Amino acid sequence: MKDFLSTSPIADEVRLPAKVVLERKKLSVEELLSLESKGVFDVPGDRDNDYELEINGCSIARGRIVRKQGEYYFRIKEMCGEER
Repeated sequence: MKDFLSTSPIADEVRLPAKVVLERKKLSVEELLSLESKGVFDVPGDRDNDYELEINGCSIARGRIVRKQGEYYFRIKEMCGEER
């Protein structure tokens, strides 16, 4: 995949569904039902936490949420066991 993305002329067109996972947690039935009534799910911790980037259900990277010029981005710190 890495070779394809760096050499293919159509690599700029590849789009995969991705999400940033803030926290993985097991919840009881009562906790799940209370999420709907609260409307907000609070993630404990601070901005210095590492989060996961998940693509097609597979966690591929860890990093941080950063703000740049009013926009939020995911800055990759570690990918597939490689430090950055």
